[in-house]
Amino acid sequence: MDLSTSLISAAQTYLGEPFEVLRFYDRTSTAGSVVLICQKHDGTRLVFKHGLMAGDEFEGYQRSQGLYPDHVPQVEWIDGKMPFMIYSYIDGPCFSQVVFDGSISRERILKIHRDRLEKKGRVWVSDCRSYDPKIMRSGYLRKARDSVAHLLRMEINGVSLAKVSQLPLVIGERDYPSLQTLAEVMTSLRSLPSKLVLDHIDSHGDNIIIGPADQWYLIDWQLVDWFTWMEAVVREALWWRTEYAAAPWSTIEVRDGRLRLNYQLILPPICYELEEMSLNLSEAMAAKEDPGWQRNFAIVRAIQFIRRMIHHPVYYSPPRHLEIALLGELIKTLADFV
Repeated sequence: MDLSTSLISAAQTYLGEPFEVLRFYDRTSTAGSVVLICQKHDGTRLVFKHGLMAGDEFEGYQRSQGLYPDHVPQVEWIDGKMPFMIYSYIDGPCFSQVVFDGSISRERILKIHRDRLEKKGRVWVSDCRSYDPKIMRSGYLRKARDSVAHLLRMEINGVSLAKVSQLPLVIGERDYPSLQTLAEVMTSLRSLPSKLVLDHIDSHGDNIIIGPADQWYLIDWQLVDWFTWMEAVVREALWWRTEYAAAPWSTIEVRDGRLRLNYQLILPPICYELEEMSLNLSEAMAAKEDPGWQRNFAIVRAIQFIRRMIHHPVYYSPPRHLEIALLGELIKTLADFV
């Protein structure tokens, strides 16, 4: 039995009554999930979703139900093996849509974003005070090394970064250290964040639904897990720069013994405000929790930039101009720490 059939069967068992299938999404090939939106006879609409959820992720998910009681959906099981989520269908636009289509005012957008960050900040602080050291991860340095390896394997617009990693860099008219130097910065951390927080980890604008009275709802909870607080806050701050930016043009070339980048990066003005609000939360958390936060912040930010550049090609494949622009932003992020 495939996942689609299993999910419909599970919904029938759970509801114990006939229902109308309104929409069905099979994303097993790209996102590893299937989603069913159905309507009962009384008009109630429900969402059933099965997504990949490993043991550690499920433990984090269970804990998050206590931290986000208004947002985390109920979990049931298919054949005692595969978890699926059940939550009420929220009839409203996603946050990305209202940010860009002008359907609600700038003030309301910022208020929704501020409310979400304040809620998230309170949860993070709670977790920072009650983390379990037994589940501490040791993958922070490995992520930096893996990200550098991925970066140097890339070829952008015919330029192999591995072959030019020793060359000085020029962006516009400004000189920067070589890619190899920046790679060494990423793998020589001064200190490590030592506390874990629970994080939804996928809270970009498309996964935030705006309901009545500007109430916001997070969907797609199957990736919730323990992360270092630094990873969590940097990802929150970086969504707006990497998900919603556009690069109308760019160039990358080797000339006069230097690797030269030029590009234009365009971000809608509202996104700068949303990013700044997120960064303010990040810096407030960082300054309190980690004395070496500025360097670590830059390195984790760089890791996230690289992940955006080399993400699964079916799910996120940046246009060539944006790829070069993200490389430039990565270089600028690390250059001050050489």
